[in-house]
Amino acid sequence: MVWQPHTRIDSFERWLDSTIKEFGTNGRSDYVITLSEPEDEPIGMIAMRITKHSAEFGYVLRKSCWGLGYAPEALKSLVDWALSQSEIYRAWAFCHVANNRSARVMEKAGLTREALLRAWCVYPNLAPTPQDVLTYSKVRYA
Repeated sequence: MVWQPHTRIDSFERWLDSTIKEFGTNGRSDYVITLSEPEDEPIGMIAMRITKHSAEFGYVLRKSCWGLGYAPEALKSLVDWALSQSEIYRAWAFCHVANNRSARVMEKAGLTREALLRAWCVYPNLAPTPQDVLTYSKVRYA
């Protein structure tokens, strides 16, 4: 993850309140991924950031739900929606080079591996220095 996990409920509540208040502003939308049974149980989140002609995605999922198809389904749904918008031509996401599971999520959602970006993103749970990432994208041409 590109952020530190919350260690206190009050910091999580503040983050959640600001996320709800900022929904749809500055091109950013965060969605909760839920299971329909029992009663819309939250299992993760997916974020979409729209900048000019592209939409960037990030996601996180409860570990017990890994490998069950929920993340690719959520990502594919938002990628398809984004690329159906007349102003968006590029949908993309990235992951740490060693995160094979996340790379597979992007592939299952229809994104294609595009590039290796060296020393591109700090993952505070791994190291204080920028790490290499893989980028994946799906594009629509005019």
